Amino acid sequence: MMMTACDVAAITKPWGIQQQVAELVASEFFEQGDLERFQLNSEPIPMMDRKHKDELPKMQVGFIDFICTPVYKLFYDLEPCLKPLYDGCVNNRNNWQAMVDKSNEEAMNESKKTTSKEGNSEANNKNNSSSEEGDKLITPERNISQTRDPTSGVNNKNKEDKKSKTCSIL
Repeated sequence: MMMTACDVAAITKPWGIQQQVAELVASEFFEQGDLERFQLNSEPIPMMDRKHKDELPKMQVGFIDFICTPVYKLFYDLEPCLKPLYDGCVNNRNNWQAMVDKSNEEAMNESKKTTSKEGNSEANNKNNSSSEEGDKLITPERNISQTRDPTSGVNNKNKEDKKSKTCSIL
């Protein structure tokens, strides 16, 4: 148990250090995954698959929940002077979870935008057909050039920029 605590001790460090260490470890894992994929023609596990690099915060939360927190909680229970290590682990878990939550919120907002645009398009089509049938429904005109096309790559580029900040070392 002591060896495990020493091995994962970076999880107890201040946030900036912990984040850098996690990114360096992930980079090593992705290199191993690349070797597995290209030299062994084997699909690497998600933790070592570069295709999943944007999931680093989620993977970190799982790692902390199932490996780190139990170890440091046990040591804290056995020796209360080790509470700062446990607290550091909990604080870093909260920081990773905040990144997961932010990513989920951004994905939900992006999905709502896409759904809203599709809904507006369907409503406009329905409104136009109703008007043709003689109904007096008035809908505002939309300038197509002012709307954002989700397939234009603009949103994807912005999303990629945000993702690259998560794993800047990678």
